[in-house]
Amino acid sequence: MTVSREDTQAKLAKLAAGTLAHTPGQSYTLADRFEEKAAGHPDRTFIRFEDQRISYAEFNARANRVAGVARRVGLCRGDTAALLMDNRPEFIVTWAGLAKLGVTTQRRPK
Repeated sequence: MTVSREDTQAKLAKLAAGTLAHTPGQSYTLADRFEEKAAGHPDRTFIRFEDQRISYAEFNARANRVAGVARRVGLCRGDTAALLMDNRPEFIVTWAGLAKLGVTTQRRPK
Protein backbone atom coordinates (compact mmCIF):
# COMPACT_ATOMS: atom_id res chain seq x y z
CA MET A 1 0.00 0.00 0.00
CA THR A 2 1.35 3.38 -0.99
CA VAL A 3 0.64 6.42 1.14
CA SER A 4 0.66 9.75 -0.62
CA ARG A 5 3.02 12.51 0.39
CA GLU A 6 0.02 14.70 1.19
CA ASP A 7 -1.46 12.11 3.56
CA THR A 8 1.87 11.69 5.30
CA GLN A 9 2.30 15.45 5.63
CA ALA A 10 -1.24 15.83 7.01
CA LYS A 11 -0.51 13.20 9.69
CA LEU A 12 2.77 14.88 10.59
CA ALA A 13 1.06 18.27 10.85
CA LYS A 14 -1.55 16.82 13.19
CA LEU A 15 1.16 15.28 15.40
CA ALA A 16 3.12 18.54 15.44
CA ALA A 17 0.01 20.50 16.47
CA GLY A 18 -0.53 18.12 19.38
CA THR A 19 3.08 18.46 20.45
CA LEU A 20 2.96 22.25 20.29
CA ALA A 21 -0.23 22.26 22.37
CA HIS A 22 1.68 20.77 25.31
CA THR A 23 3.18 23.40 27.56
CA PRO A 24 5.82 23.06 30.29
CA GLY A 25 3.25 24.10 32.90
CA GLN A 26 1.12 21.02 32.26
CA SER A 27 1.50 18.27 34.81
CA TYR A 28 0.46 15.43 32.48
CA THR A 29 3.52 13.41 31.48
CA LEU A 30 4.45 10.45 29.36
CA ALA A 31 4.80 8.50 32.60
CA ASP A 32 1.10 9.25 33.23
CA ARG A 33 0.30 7.79 29.81
CA PHE A 34 2.18 4.58 30.67
CA GLU A 35 0.10 4.31 33.84
CA GLU A 36 -3.11 4.70 31.82
CA LYS A 37 -2.07 2.09 29.27
CA ALA A 38 -1.01 -0.36 31.99
CA ALA A 39 -4.43 0.03 33.62
CA GLY A 40 -6.38 -0.18 30.36
CA HIS A 41 -4.40 -2.89 28.55
CA PRO A 42 -2.26 -4.66 31.16
CA ASP A 43 -1.61 -7.81 29.14
CA ARG A 44 -0.99 -6.14 25.78
CA THR A 45 2.62 -6.34 24.59
CA PHE A 46 4.44 -3.02 24.91
CA ILE A 47 8.02 -4.05 24.07
CA ARG A 48 9.34 -6.87 21.91
CA PHE A 49 13.08 -7.33 22.10
CA GLU A 50 14.90 -10.43 20.91
CA ASP A 51 13.00 -13.27 22.63
CA GLN A 52 11.33 -11.03 25.25
CA ARG A 53 7.79 -9.70 25.30
CA ILE A 54 7.06 -7.15 28.00
CA SER A 55 3.44 -6.24 28.67
CA TYR A 56 2.25 -2.78 29.67
CA ALA A 57 1.67 -4.03 33.23
CA GLU A 58 5.15 -5.58 33.50
CA PHE A 59 6.76 -2.49 31.99
CA ASN A 60 4.92 -0.27 34.47
CA ALA A 61 5.89 -2.51 37.41
CA ARG A 62 9.56 -2.41 36.37
CA ALA A 63 9.47 1.37 35.94
CA ASN A 64 7.88 1.69 39.38
CA ARG A 65 10.73 -0.36 40.89
CA VAL A 66 13.27 1.95 39.22
CA ALA A 67 11.38 4.98 40.58
CA GLY A 68 11.42 3.49 44.07
CA VAL A 69 15.16 2.85 44.00
CA ALA A 70 15.86 6.31 42.57
CA ARG A 71 13.77 7.91 45.31
CA ARG A 72 15.59 5.92 48.00
CA VAL A 73 18.97 7.15 46.74
CA GLY A 74 17.73 10.73 46.87
CA LEU A 75 16.67 11.64 43.34
CA CYS A 76 13.61 13.86 43.06
CA ARG A 77 11.65 16.14 40.69
CA GLY A 78 13.94 18.64 38.99
CA ASP A 79 17.09 16.51 39.29
CA THR A 80 19.02 15.38 36.22
CA ALA A 81 20.53 11.91 35.89
CA ALA A 82 22.89 10.56 33.26
CA LEU A 83 21.62 7.43 31.54
CA LEU A 84 24.32 5.43 29.80
CA MET A 85 23.02 2.03 28.72
CA ASP A 86 22.87 -0.23 25.71
CA ASN A 87 19.81 -0.08 23.48
CA ARG A 88 17.63 -2.62 25.26
CA PRO A 89 14.38 -2.69 27.26
CA GLU A 90 16.13 -1.75 30.49
CA PHE A 91 17.00 1.62 28.97
CA ILE A 92 13.37 2.63 28.40
CA VAL A 93 12.30 1.08 31.73
CA THR A 94 14.94 3.11 33.58
CA TRP A 95 14.06 6.28 31.67
CA ALA A 96 10.35 5.80 32.44
CA GLY A 97 11.04 5.13 36.12
CA LEU A 98 13.05 8.32 36.41
CA ALA A 99 10.36 10.23 34.49
CA LYS A 100 7.78 9.07 37.04
CA LEU A 101 9.76 11.01 39.66
CA GLY A 102 10.20 14.05 37.43
CA VAL A 103 13.90 13.37 36.95
CA THR A 104 15.31 14.51 33.61
CA THR A 105 17.65 12.06 31.92
CA GLN A 106 20.60 12.87 29.72
CA ARG A 107 22.09 10.33 27.40
CA ARG A 108 25.60 10.34 26.10
CA PRO A 109 25.71 12.06 22.72
CA LYS A 110 27.10 10.10 19.77
